[in-house]
Amino acid sequence: MNATSPHPTSTLVRRLLEEPSAERRAALCVEHQVGLELVEALKAEVDRHKNSDGLQALLAGERALEVSELVSDPIAKPLGLWAMALGLTAQRKFSEALPYFETARARYKQLDRDVDAARASVRQVQALAMMGDYPQALEVAESTRDIFAVAGLTHEAAQVENNIGVIYSRLGRVAESKKAIQNALTGFSDAGDKVGVAQAHLNLGSTYQEQDHFDEALKHLQAALGIFQELELTETVAGTLVNLAMLHRREGQAGQALRLLSQAREVYNQLESSPDAALAQLEEARVSLDLQLLDEAETLASELIGTFAARQMQLEQVEALVVLGTVRVRAGRSSEALEALSAARDTWLELGNPTQAALVELYIANLHLNISETLEDEAEAEASYLEAAALAKGAISTLQEAGARSGVTFGLATLAEAQLAVGQLADATDNLRRAEALAQDLAVPDLIIRAKRLLGKSTLRQ
Repeated sequence: MNATSPHPTSTLVRRLLEEPSAERRAALCVEHQVGLELVEALKAEVDRHKNSDGLQALLAGERALEVSELVSDPIAKPLGLWAMALGLTAQRKFSEALPYFETARARYKQLDRDVDAARASVRQVQALAMMGDYPQALEVAESTRDIFAVAGLTHEAAQVENNIGVIYSRLGRVAESKKAIQNALTGFSDAGDKVGVAQAHLNLGSTYQEQDHFDEALKHLQAALGIFQELELTETVAGTLVNLAMLHRREGQAGQALRLLSQAREVYNQLESSPDAALAQLEEARVSLDLQLLDEAETLASELIGTFAARQMQLEQVEALVVLGTVRVRAGRSSEALEALSAARDTWLELGNPTQAALVELYIANLHLNISETLEDEAEAEASYLEAAALAKGAISTLQEAGARSGVTFGLATLAEAQLAVGQLADATDNLRRAEALAQDLAVPDLIIRAKRLLGKSTLRQ
């Protein structure tokens, strides 16, 4: 500090964040002879805002990197790089963040600070996963977790275990996902980390939803929502509302889903800018599709494909592509639908998620059913029905392994409909009885209605 009077770090942080001129910011730093303490304070600002205010987190990260260039302490530079990377991820600029993460880790390792390097890796794992690079994300995550475990840092290990669970979920490896997230939940609870506990509940809710265990999913999502509301983490509250809306949509409760999405939209509207607002729009597109509002669903899905592509959110991009393909199936635009759905299936396979690829395969099978009904040539129609049956059989096998009960039910109904069309009445009836039992157990109206309708059709033909 200068000889006149010490300058409180908190005041200097505020002035640096508010000062638009880079020249004047540099002059402030020189005037007050700043050191590592200021970089640490700016990094703390990033941490404070990264889950609630992405713009403020990124601004603090930029300032931390800027100040680190003016500080002689060798620890300042990797800390500034780390802060910048975190700020970018808070704004979902994942590809831009990765070089900062890598450079920060390399600098920490050069200083023999492996634990700091591991800490810098935690959010990098999330960035890699959001970009769809799951093998690299798992590799970094497992290495990071092991460093924390050896150092006895159980809370940090829990954070990474939570990320590992999310990655397994995105790969369709649900059992491994639940085990990892449960371990993380225990670690967060032991450490008294409320945000971590809420995030683990949120992730468990999503994982149980994948297996159609709706009661368990609801319990975990409501637990997460309560904690996020208590801590006033506005943006995360909105994201949890979107997850709850997704759950109710899958249960056939479109009205409840729309009510929750409306609440989420109100929360997002209170924020200056939120990249997660697009996730709410994706769920709105799905609900519109369920309600047969095809024009609205197509408009939303088309816009979101571009939005997610620009943000390099590959998983969300392919989900929007599935919605678009399904809209085109229902609109009778078969060639366009097949193009979109085939691209979605191939992308899921590239991302290493055969479960989601199998679900898309069922959409393609149903497209073949629709095409078959329009064909006048009997031989061509039968070939198309048999193609639908073959696709459905392959998908059912994959979905059974993953424990995706609603997907299996959907697949059995699709297979049975193709079998009915080609006269395989006994096989069709057996598959429909299995589908009806599963649909009743899941209590999903759409699946129950389809199974009963086809059972009636089978009985009539017999």
